[in-house]
Amino acid sequence: MSESPVALGEWTHDELEAHIRDLEDEIESLDESTSAMRNELAFIKRTLVVLTDAEIGGEHHPLEGLPGAGEQTRGDIDDLQSAVTNHGKQLEAIRDVGSEKTGKDEKVAAIAAFAQQKVDGSQSKVLVEASEIRGCTGVSRRYAYDLVDTIGNSDQYEWAGVRDAMSVTTGSGTTQKKKALKVDCGKLRGNSQDPDTVNKFTTRTDEEGR
Repeated sequence: MSESPVALGEWTHDELEAHIRDLEDEIESLDESTSAMRNELAFIKRTLVVLTDAEIGGEHHPLEGLPGAGEQTRGDIDDLQSAVTNHGKQLEAIRDVGSEKTGKDEKVAAIAAFAQQKVDGSQSKVLVEASEIRGCTGVSRRYAYDLVDTIGNSDQYEWAGVRDAMSVTTGSGTTQKKKALKVDCGKLRGNSQDPDTVNKFTTRTDEEGR
């Protein structure tokens, strides 16, 4: 049987003072705990704001908006991982650009991949000179120029053309421009992010060539 609580009127003066001091100590301890929790919550909130770049906290709850911010951040991370994966696949597709190519299609693919790497982001069209073709395919200088003509003048490769050799007059004199292959990387890539983009866009289909 539980012990009945002592009625307030039955406490002595000293007992009441001791009880009040105990209550004050408990209140002080609760205040300290509450202050620590508030500091921790503020730290967590600041961290979440940095991680999610979102406005967190509102009139009704200090972490209002967090679930939506978390979902957005998760989606951003997934998009980033997908972009990194696609970039890795594209790098994998051109990893052997510098090795010697045995077939014409492989040489064309190597040149196309090299051209895509030359794009600096400000324009989609680049020039690939014979010396660069030699470097990425391993062919001779003469065959490199043959490839410029073969690829640039063929309807089979709609993304390519030929920039003929020319003399350009400048304020300091005349500059000789060598024959080069013009590559439109926008047409080459099309709208595909597939890792096999280079192979897909090196040639037209029979229907497109007609």
